[in-house]
Amino acid sequence: RISHGQIRRLRSAHSQRKGTLIHVCGVITRIQRDAGLASGIREHGHARIGHAAILTHAIQANRCSLHRRIQRIAIFIQALHADAQLGNAKALVHNLRNSRLTGNRLQRHALSRRMADRSIKLFNIYITDGKINVTTTGHGKWDSEDMEAKAACALSCDGSMYISGGTLNLTATGSGGKGIKCDDTLYISGGNITIATSGGLYYNNGTTENTNYTGNTDNVNNAYYSSPKGIRAGEKLQNGNSYTYSGGLEISGGTINVSTAGKNAEGIESKNYLNITGGHITVNAYDDGINAGQDLTISDGYVFARSQNNDGIDANGDCYIKGGIVYAIGANTPEVAIDANSEERKKLYIQGGTIVAVGELESGASITNGTCMYTTSWNEKSWYALYNGNELIMAFQTPEKGSSGGNNRPGGMGGGSKKLIVYTASTPQLMSDITVSEGVEYFGGMSNIGATVSSGSSVTLSNYTGGNNRPGWP
Repeated sequence: RISHGQIRRLRSAHSQRKGTLIHVCGVITRIQRDAGLASGIREHGHARIGHAAILTHAIQANRCSLHRRIQRIAIFIQALHADAQLGNAKALVHNLRNSRLTGNRLQRHALSRRMADRSIKLFNIYITDGKINVTTTGHGKWDSEDMEAKAACALSCDGSMYISGGTLNLTATGSGGKGIKCDDTLYISGGNITIATSGGLYYNNGTTENTNYTGNTDNVNNAYYSSPKGIRAGEKLQNGNSYTYSGGLEISGGTINVSTAGKNAEGIESKNYLNITGGHITVNAYDDGINAGQDLTISDGYVFARSQNNDGIDANGDCYIKGGIVYAIGANTPEVAIDANSEERKKLYIQGGTIVAVGELESGASITNGTCMYTTSWNEKSWYALYNGNELIMAFQTPEKGSSGGNNRPGGMGGGSKKLIVYTASTPQLMSDITVSEGVEYFGGMSNIGATVSSGSSVTLSNYTGGNNRPGWP
């Protein structure tokens, strides 16, 4: 509960700030319209969310309204042109639809009137601590002013976003819904982030709407659909036949868990570059697990990316694996576990780290500073131990079994059956059907690092020197 004394102190503490767009600090006794606080926190201010007590409720714009009066709601909302600080805050954001709010809760309606259910939207966002729970349920909506389809997003900004701490639980169930959308650069250096989207692809051309579009979008105008995503950062803008890229995604720490479902639902996407230099990342996606519109670089960290229908890790530019532990799982051919845009003469460069890949690697991959080997026979959900020479690196399970045979050419080229590919700095050794004890689980239980392993049998591995046989590099 925020007392009147606390409210007076907060008002006094911020009374000298200049450039205030909106400063609401008091008690709202009745709210009868769902747009009552629509512009409370929008895209013109910065906000710092620290340790405070903010319970934010998102309401679908133009799709639902409050049918009951909301009484005795404590409001602590600040949206500033200048850099404002919501000090000592604990942000708890929930979905509200036709319900009465009671108790000691801090409430806020932070939506644009023109757009679908978007819970928190500002220019720059800084999150350093606290707990943020956001649920959006609204489907997408046609924006008649911008002439494009737009969809719900739990946490969104027009500028940059900085996440260095806190716990974020973000859920989007509506068509085209996203967890995090950042139009400039998203920096993640800490915190615990869990994102789940379950909505389908949203289509709307201004006259026809489909909230679960399943057709091919290759020849559909980008303005007519909005794809569900876990995390989306940066922008790709078209000008005639050319494109410009801005923003990007930098992950240097934190724990990130993303799951997506629905057509085109990528787990983590940057429209521009994507750099991973640390952190624990687990992605289970319908479409690409991790995707970059330009170059993608992994230098360190723990990275797991699984796609049900596309590539595990995909770069539309060059893809560099320089360090860390990377576990990538792709769909059946022609999709691959780790991809680069070889069709445009880009390349996959494996230069370090430890890699487990289920599927294939992109055609013409450059593999240096280590040894890459593979097998086409392994058992589903059995535990395997991967060694770098005689050093145990990790134990892991596979989500599906392999089968020997198929149209496999020497060196790992071609493809009938999937491959289980391993890369280490020395010579990889693989043991199957092991017993695992102790250690630390990673990747949703798919891996264990620091474990004690026993029993098991040696797996015969072959040298892997190429990639799949898609067009591009020879």
